[in-house]
Amino acid sequence: MKQMNPFQIIGAKNKKIIIVDDEERILDMLGAVLTNLGFKITKANSGKKALTILEHSSFHIALVDIVLGDITGIHVLDRIKTLYPDCVVIMISGYATVENAIEAMRYGADNYLVKPFELKELIDILKQYV
Repeated sequence: MKQMNPFQIIGAKNKKIIIVDDEERILDMLGAVLTNLGFKITKANSGKKALTILEHSSFHIALVDIVLGDITGIHVLDRIKTLYPDCVVIMISGYATVENAIEAMRYGADNYLVKPFELKELIDILKQYV
């Protein structure tokens, strides 16, 4: 009998997520966890790389860090919502401020997570959108 993953997300299979973060360890950790949950993952370690990927591929969900090394996560969020209005965008930040959260929501962010966050928090949010 196959053992079920206690964090399994029904409907995750074949859903595409792009993760945009300039911290490789965050990309690797989130990529591994979300792949294990059944999502198809694409990673971008810069905002510009994310924009290039987004010109050629659509995603169901995007996890975007607000502070990137080259351009802001808000710029990436704005481009995602322009190209793919139905894409769910979850902003993540280690430099959370009320101003950042308000700006992200104004540009169409669907949710906001403050680093460090528990994986259960992310999984609970993802369950709302699949």
